Amino acid sequence: MRAPCLLGLLTWLGGCDLVLGLDRETSICVTRDIVIDEPFEGEGALCEPWGNSFANSGTTLIQAGGELEIIPRISGAGGCSTRAMFEFPRGGLIVEVPEVMRTSGAYTAITVGNDDSIQMTSEQLAYRTANGSITYSQIPYRPTQMRWWKLHDEQGVLTASYSETGLQWVVFGERPAPGPFSVQLSFFAGVFLDVPDATDSSRIGRLLVCDE
Repeated sequence: MRAPCLLGLLTWLGGCDLVLGLDRETSICVTRDIVIDEPFEGEGALCEPWGNSFANSGTTLIQAGGELEIIPRISGAGGCSTRAMFEFPRGGLIVEVPEVMRTSGAYTAITVGNDDSIQMTSEQLAYRTANGSITYSQIPYRPTQMRWWKLHDEQGVLTASYSETGLQWVVFGERPAPGPFSVQLSFFAGVFLDVPDATDSSRIGRLLVCDE
């Protein structure tokens, strides 16, 4: 009889979801301050109210079924950027990426300012600058294991990680933090070259900005 009583006390203190590990936000964010949690549900304005969407050169954005699909064509790109500037989020910029473009010349990326980006291109998942001029690390891309991407500040070290479920993270790159700074956050997909026969797309399932 003592175990049910203890469970009841814990549930009263923390709530069923927290005790049983079902809290959707807690399971992914390591902090309780969730600045943005976008599940891409409904058919309203894209990336509202926290950001602006963009799409150029034949790129199409479609929000349906809890995902934002980015369909770049004709050397185009599209995605979303935050309207506000953020201090590099200690809890993480976390993006669920169920699918990326695999066409030659295509890329999918999340970025924190100009100097920190996780990008998948040419079957490599890389931690590099947004323009690709510097690569801090890269590893072969494995879709199932790398469904979730995260950039965050870990005690003064900027860290790039991936996860299969969003619960347990694998660090694959890091660099020393340059100190406090404010940045714009974004995600996007595109093609470097005009690929008229491309039929694939990138899909974003969820976006979180977790801060202290």
